[in-house]
Order: sequence, then structure tokens, then C-alpha cells
Amino acid sequence: MENSRRVTLQQELVAKFGASVKVDEPLAAHTSYKIGGPAFAWITPATSQELSGVILWCIDNEMRYFVMGGGSNVLCDSRGYEGVVIHLGAPAFRSIMFEDDVCVAGGGALLRNVVEESLDASYCNLAYMGGIPGTLGGAVAMNAGTREHWVDSIVQRVEAVSLSSGELFNRAHDDVAWSYRSSSLRDAYIITRVWLGPLVRGNVDEARAEMKRAFERRKASQPLSLPNAGSVFKNPEGQSSGALIEGCGLKGYVFGGAQVSEKHANFIVNTGNASSDDVRSLVEHIQEEVYKRYGIKLQTEIRFLLNR
Repeated sequence: MENSRRVTLQQELVAKFGASVKVDEPLAAHTSYKIGGPAFAWITPATSQELSGVILWCIDNEMRYFVMGGGSNVLCDSRGYEGVVIHLGAPAFRSIMFEDDVCVAGGGALLRNVVEESLDASYCNLAYMGGIPGTLGGAVAMNAGTREHWVDSIVQRVEAVSLSSGELFNRAHDDVAWSYRSSSLRDAYIITRVWLGPLVRGNVDEARAEMKRAFERRKASQPLSLPNAGSVFKNPEGQSSGALIEGCGLKGYVFGGAQVSEKHANFIVNTGNASSDDVRSLVEHIQEEVYKRYGIKLQTEIRFLLNR
């Protein structure tokens, strides 16, 4: 894009959406990988109507756009992103309330806050989500979960904005196609509100103790002290991606500033100065080695916001 047109479009965005817009915002500040150059624009819409307006503006101006939740499962280009990054960080998208044993929460609410507030209200059956990073909307779109439980089991309804048209929709649980670590909502809608239920009251102290034990297990087996984006690859049916990667002798393998975690081989960590190219190259190397040894093509779980 020519620089003069770039500046003109940025000025137009600021004039139209005001304080919701930051231009040339460094994405490294918004991701758990701590990797990412400046975005053309970072926008935090205040309402669903403003969110629709942003999408329509991007469509009308043939501008790429991407939805950023908590930034816990995305790799951003170190050179930046020539597009609009939409973030549901406004109060309207972070609200959490309880009505008749149902939690109604904004898609931008952090999962840990949803769980904590449900426990404060004496509800215990959301506790299994306590260790899942990121936002509620992101977790629902990718059907996040543990080995035993998945988010879709507790979702009653979602409100979402179409990424292709900017229209606001409501979808009941059975109107969504749910699958392992994915759903038909992913990459098609921005989830603005979620109804979770029915919630069940129980022993809160016991639930908090189980959450603490789960965190200690994660701390012992996952590289929580280094920047990462969680599990890089989906587990093939009946297999463990971490075990396959370790079986190729890649645990601890280094490419530039990126490293296959020595704690868990399905994590790639930023040792301090990794670029997006380092991580991407390591992802591709792992896929090649696992395919050569086992004939299995690992599918990525993290999302990529890259210019190439």
C-alpha cells in the first residue's frame, strides 16, 4: 500500500471511530508469545454496533482484518500486519452476570474471570475451565477444553457478529457444528456474548482445591515461565503430538530464538528474541520430521497472523 493512502486510511479510521483506534500498535504487547510488529490499526469497539461498523469499513476499503482475543494462541508477524486488528476489550464485551443458573458473559471476558466469578456465586461446574488461557469467545470458537471436558458441553447460546457481513446473529447450541478444538464459529464470527449453563452449585472450596491441583500439574509439565502460545499442534486421533515430536528427538530443538520446550514437546517457546520466522520455521520442521517418521501430518492449533 502506498504510504499516502495508508496515512489517509488511518486518519479516516480515527475520524470515524475516535478513541477506539490506535494506529501502528505493536502486537508483541498483546500476545503471549511477545512477538509481533505494528498493526495498521488496533481497534477496540465500544459496542456491537460499532464492531459491525468496523467490519463494514474494512470490507468497503478492501482492508484485511483479524480478531484478537487474549492473544494466547496466536503468532503475529515480526514485520507487522497491514490490516485492522479488532479487540473485544471494551466493558460491554467483558461483562459477567448470572441469571437463573446461567452465566451471561461477554466474548471478551477472560475465562479465568468467568470461572472466578462463578465460584464466587457458588457455582462449581465451570471450574474445569480455570486453567484455559484467553477469552471466553476465543475458547468457544475453538471449543477449548481439557482431556475430559469441552466448552461446548456448557454453551447454551451465543451472540455473534458475522465476519463476512457485519450482521449480528444469535445461535443456539445445536445450530453450531462442534468438533475437536474447533467449531463452525471459528474464523466466521466474532462472538460477542455467551450463555453458559445450566450452572450447578456445589462445594466451592473443593472446586478451588481441584483448580489449584490442576494448575500445579500444568506448572510441572508445561513451560509457563517462558512466552508461548500453548499447544502448537492438535493431537491426532488416539495419539499425542508431544509424544510424536519427542519420538523424533526434537525436544529442546532450537531454531533461532525459538525452541521446542524441554518440558513439553508440543510447546514452542520464545527464549527471548524469537521472530515469527523462527517459530514458523520450527513449526514446519516439526511437521516434516513427524511426517517422515510416522506418516502423520500434524495440524496446527495456534493461529497465524502473518503477511506471507
